[in-house]
Amino acid sequence: MKLIWTSFKKYRFAFLFLFILFLFGIVTGFLFYLKQEPIIKETILQSLSPLFQENVFTLKSLLFHFLVLLGLIALSFCFLAVPGFICYLFFEGISIGFVLPIFFSLYKINGLFYFLLYFLFVKVIYLLLLFFLFLKIVRFVKKYVEGLRLRKYIFMEEMKYIFIVVFMILINDFVVYFGSNQVLSLLLG
Repeated sequence: MKLIWTSFKKYRFAFLFLFILFLFGIVTGFLFYLKQEPIIKETILQSLSPLFQENVFTLKSLLFHFLVLLGLIALSFCFLAVPGFICYLFFEGISIGFVLPIFFSLYKINGLFYFLLYFLFVKVIYLLLLFFLFLKIVRFVKKYVEGLRLRKYIFMEEMKYIFIVVFMILINDFVVYFGSNQVLSLLLG
């Protein structure tokens, strides 16, 4: 726990930047849903109501996370991982902001409670691991540039940590798919 707290204190400005970016994404997603035509909103609600009753986190979501993480790793060798990661985190914020009013529309007064359960069971650990992945990617890019300059493979240690964080994200996705999914389906169904 002390290691996590030290990491938060050491990189508080990076976490603050990512958090503000994520909040802008949530607000954008929320406003995007509110600006939809009533017919489109009704179609969205009809198509998503069985999703929350059967499977909140699908296997397709797990595959999507894996492909995005592989893409970020590949982009880190082209020095594009940091902007790609920032775009992806903003997209995650948009998706959460878009889902928030859907919970209110489907579950009325209990929508906030159900959304908090969804966020707690599905997104919290994933987002924390994404923040740590961002830090590891930034460190990797620095070591990669230094390694290219010195013609040494000093970036391999950072790549190992990136793969460990990606593995932890995938383990989290499997836990969400096989564990939290059933709990949320039971609560939301």
